[in-house]
Amino acid sequence: MKSVSKNKTVPSRILWIDELRIFSIFCMMVLHVAASCWNKVSVDTFEWQVFNVYDGLVRFCVPVFIMISGSFFLDNSRELTVKKLFKKNISRIAAAFFFWSFCYSLVLCFISPAKDSYTFGVWFKEFICGRYHLWYMYAIFALYLATPLLRKITADKKTTEYFIILAVIFTSVVKLLKAIKPIAPAVTEITNDMGMNVVVGYSGYFVLGYYLNSTELAVKIRRLIYILGAVGAMTTVIGTSIWSLNRGSATTVLYQNFMPNVWAESVAVFVAFKYGVSKINHRGKYVRIISKLSALSFGMYLFHDFVNIAFKEWGFTTLLYNPIFSVPCNTVLVFAISFVVVWLLSKIPFVNKYIM
Repeated sequence: MKSVSKNKTVPSRILWIDELRIFSIFCMMVLHVAASCWNKVSVDTFEWQVFNVYDGLVRFCVPVFIMISGSFFLDNSRELTVKKLFKKNISRIAAAFFFWSFCYSLVLCFISPAKDSYTFGVWFKEFICGRYHLWYMYAIFALYLATPLLRKITADKKTTEYFIILAVIFTSVVKLLKAIKPIAPAVTEITNDMGMNVVVGYSGYFVLGYYLNSTELAVKIRRLIYILGAVGAMTTVIGTSIWSLNRGSATTVLYQNFMPNVWAESVAVFVAFKYGVSKINHRGKYVRIISKLSALSFGMYLFHDFVNIAFKEWGFTTLLYNPIFSVPCNTVLVFAISFVVVWLLSKIPFVNKYIM
């Protein structure tokens, strides 16, 4: 692997990253649509198996979001002071979280089947913790706080590689070992005693995103990454199916973001867009559309679950018709509605600047 020389003139937008961001947003919606009825049917049914295929194939979406952020925030050729980080990025994340979490908590208080039992304490917890998909906001908030420190690591290629190796070992490998019951207690005790929290969590993906974006990979390395990514995807789908059928109930062990199979999927998708999709020559109107969709993607992520909630209330679920078709069709509707609403909201200056 040879490091790419840094270009001080950094383009404001990189088309393949915009395309990757949009693709990941759509896949995240696929995940949430497929998962909406995932636990309502038995694991030995056709419907559950279809949901598992869709769900398993898109597990890379959140890690890829984090890798995209890392590719920009950890690039030392981009000026980023602590003051600018707090004023522009961290404050925006906090404002967006509290606004959207407040909206979701109010809606759920009024339409939830258990709304009559809602107390102030229940509502407040819902508001502070956020809707299920808003957990990502806490993760990215923490990564932004750590960015000035992580940029010291990414300033040196060897240190960056060392950090990534440690991150893979203490997140992915350890996570896998903890899933093996006979050795799990010993692994847990040892890792707890070591306390290697500095490399545990999403910082590994954050740093990896910068590294993959700034480093030129040899063709052989890329091919290996694609093979591992395909194996990872098959392991996620087939492994989850077999594991769940043997247990007689659904398991999410192989769905977890730090499992080796998900790492492999995520890296393969990122590399495929950098070296494959980026070679496609797009111009004019297409570029403008992609740039617009990418700019609105954060707002679409924040808003889209309102559409899922509405569909659920109306009985328009993925069990209404064959899930092979219902999952992609419902996802397209969620994506389209989210885009239209967020595009309209983006016309409001305050909303566009602070909460999207």
